[in-house]
Amino acid sequence: VGANRTRCASDACAHRSHDMEMQIKTLSRELAMKDAQLSSRTASSPLCYTERQQKMLKQQSSEQSHRIADLMLQLGDLQAENARLKTTLKAEDKMKQELLAGYHTSLKEITEI
Repeated sequence: VGANRTRCASDACAHRSHDMEMQIKTLSRELAMKDAQLSSRTASSPLCYTERQQKMLKQQSSEQSHRIADLMLQLGDLQAENARLKTTLKAEDKMKQELLAGYHTSLKEITEI
């Protein structure tokens, strides 16, 4: 995710983004732990683990990797949506300022008459 990420405009977006980042960190940690377990157990006592158990651990690691990839995609989508919303909000703020300036100009002209 990194320092260049887009900040969320709404609390809901920020909360969801934070939750997804925490899920990514948790799944990454779990994946690293399971990889380490698999490596250490296979290296220290290869006869203790059957092929079935090793396949199961590899499958779980693979599933977690896919889940992390999915979360990263969702996070990217949220960040893109946030950027779009920020742009829209900026344009609406500019329009609001222009309308207020026009209103004040009209009011000033009316009071001068």
